[in-house]
Amino acid sequence: MEWHDRGGEICFNILKEELLEWNRGGTSWWSRLQSQDQRDELERLLKKDNITAALFPLLEIPALAPGFRGGMVGSALRSKCDEEIIHYLDHMYRFWCKLLGDEPTSKAKLDAFTVQELQLRNPAEVKADRDYLEAKCQSGEIFGGFNASERKVIFDRLLSLPCLVPSFDTFFEDLKFLIDVAYCVKRLVKPAVGQTISEALEDAFSFERVVPCPDVIDRSEYDQYARSHGTQFQISRRKLWLFAMRELGHLSPDSIRKGRALETPMVQVKLHAWYRFALIANKLGFDSPLIQKELSKNPDRQTARDQFLLARDRESFSYSDADLERYIDAIVFVYEQAPQSEAQLQSSALICSTGGENLKDRCGFPDWPAYLQCVRSLSFDNVHRNEPSESGGLTPLYVRRAVYLCFFGSLKSPKETSGTQESNATKPDMPQQHGEFPNHNASPAIPVVSDFGPSLGTLVSTHMPRDDAMNEVPVSVARYPVTILH
Repeated sequence: MEWHDRGGEICFNILKEELLEWNRGGTSWWSRLQSQDQRDELERLLKKDNITAALFPLLEIPALAPGFRGGMVGSALRSKCDEEIIHYLDHMYRFWCKLLGDEPTSKAKLDAFTVQELQLRNPAEVKADRDYLEAKCQSGEIFGGFNASERKVIFDRLLSLPCLVPSFDTFFEDLKFLIDVAYCVKRLVKPAVGQTISEALEDAFSFERVVPCPDVIDRSEYDQYARSHGTQFQISRRKLWLFAMRELGHLSPDSIRKGRALETPMVQVKLHAWYRFALIANKLGFDSPLIQKELSKNPDRQTARDQFLLARDRESFSYSDADLERYIDAIVFVYEQAPQSEAQLQSSALICSTGGENLKDRCGFPDWPAYLQCVRSLSFDNVHRNEPSESGGLTPLYVRRAVYLCFFGSLKSPKETSGTQESNATKPDMPQQHGEFPNHNASPAIPVVSDFGPSLGTLVSTHMPRDDAMNEVPVSVARYPVTILH
């Protein structure tokens, strides 16, 4: 991953000046900004108390500064993904605190080169990463500000954290991907002025409208767990985002990078994909004028109309417009009798015996080979299931799951809540699974939207995602398959 010039450090130090009242009496870092646009965007950022609250503790770790991309602040704010951004920033802070400890002196001794070497590696689950970092740690090439015994303690801690090492570089790369997915979600539910996507989705949600198992690939044991408006909303919200991630190559093909193969498949944007997205959203409990607009474009009706007119043209047959609509209704009814197939399986392995994904492919946009390899495995149960981890290379599904969990977080397994009283079902404790950071402030397993917006200086109480291996689960063939053209 590319390393950046001092622009990130300048923006980072401006935030320190404003939020920590740092550098009082010295030359202001504002004067070093060369872009008026960056100045305007940073001023906008400083007015966002919820996001600055999540940034506030990260300012204690100066080594993260070079990865901060001031040029992307505007895109981050315009995405209206505040809750997801906050969760990622909090995950990043908790990771580095767990690795270095809570002492400010330890955070100050971390150097930028070490961050660059660690980011996107996972020595807890990838032997190649472990061997690479262990040699550098023992020689003092990384964590150079610490003595040998301190480096040994830090490296042991690193091996207890089974996740991709986060940084501002990984955050902004992953944010590019999330912004494209957010575009698809906003095409169905448009946030009002001052609203985030999550807030708009909650306004558009109705518990009574939910249809169980609207999508075969996302039939989930969690569906039995949704016993209240709040828990069902968080499940439906996550399933909607996952559908958009899974179908991104069909909803927005330009969002998938050109692949490592000599030929990259060209994918047509299909009305079927957008219609199915709206249909799934509606059955998950969401409704809006934009959803109804997409549902009015039922591709089955258009196909039925075209086929009927081809078989019974008006020049040779006599029927009224009302008759035509009845015939189309009858054909569409026949289409709807064909059930989705549950026979197709795709591997849900997170760890592979080969080298796995390279560092540059462990964040941001997937390329076509990676997307096609994991697209039918990116289900709700797959990303929220916790299994014992293995050691090997990281699969594309591991990477997509890791990106999702950084933004949305993990949920408590329904099996862990069996026997829980209904009164506790709406706000169960977050899990303390192996590999997660301890949480000293209890929070719901499925956090409500209001929990994502703390006041300045207050940490968001969430949990580090657990990236584990999983078992295979049945997935389906989409009702409206999208043709991949070579």
